[in-house]
Amino acid sequence: GIAVNVVSTGMLPELGSGRELSKVDIQSGLSHAALLLQQQIAAANKGIYDAAQARPECAGMGTTIVAAVFFGNRVSIGHIGDSRCYRMRGEKFEQLTHDHSLLQEQIDSGQITAEQAKYSLNKNLVTRALGIEAIVPADISEYRLEPNDIYLLCSDGLTDMVDPEVVQSVVDDKRTELPQAAAELIDLANQNGGRDNISVILVRVPPEFLPSSGWAQRFLAPKTGISRGAFRSRSGRSVGRTSDGGLRSAPARLPPWAHQGRHGQARTLPEGRHAGRDPARQGTGDDRPPPRQR
Repeated sequence: GIAVNVVSTGMLPELGSGRELSKVDIQSGLSHAALLLQQQIAAANKGIYDAAQARPECAGMGTTIVAAVFFGNRVSIGHIGDSRCYRMRGEKFEQLTHDHSLLQEQIDSGQITAEQAKYSLNKNLVTRALGIEAIVPADISEYRLEPNDIYLLCSDGLTDMVDPEVVQSVVDDKRTELPQAAAELIDLANQNGGRDNISVILVRVPPEFLPSSGWAQRFLAPKTGISRGAFRSRSGRSVGRTSDGGLRSAPARLPPWAHQGRHGQARTLPEGRHAGRDPARQGTGDDRPPPRQR
């Protein structure tokens, strides 16, 4: 797909450049990783929009995207539409992204409850989508990583078919078997109707990925700049960074700390500050972003 090709092509050289991803840009207050993700999602939006303008048969073409870059002790997450990122930390399973959808706006405004939303006919009406307009801002969030955090990136093909409580149970039961968890989630979505593309990425943060907490160890440690990222849109490939600093793209074998599934098949892949249109939505990055301002 255009989105994943543009994002991965733009991100890979930067991830391999040795640039310090955690460095904060003074003007925006975002890390270099967050800015890079923001820029590449914008480039993907332009690519889809230009293709739709140039080819009549593609008029109105659009998609959703969720992408993440893992670096140091942080993760930057960018999304547009209703593709989501969840995090399991200990026993707590929470959604980190906020859907750009009519249904979410109805929930936020109190018109319907989250329980009523499960039976709504407006599930597929997004209020922001990649490629629909010349400029579509992505929401960028940044969070602190903790050892053994598990991150789930998925399309609405999963979340429309499988309740979050069931997703949590599957991931919780298979914390050390993420390929099997991805396969089971896809099977459940297909069993429940499978009405849309199903994209699933599961990432566990190994303790050895995180930098040492001691200042002396950090000062003396080699400045290798190792970073790992995973990217996925509703239709496309995923790319990652190996533990030795090498870059590989699916279907090549990636490190064992990331696992993904897609279209009814599970593939084993080698395992905040918040920015949107409203600067007031920026948070500390240590916890969930503040409530959406309207």
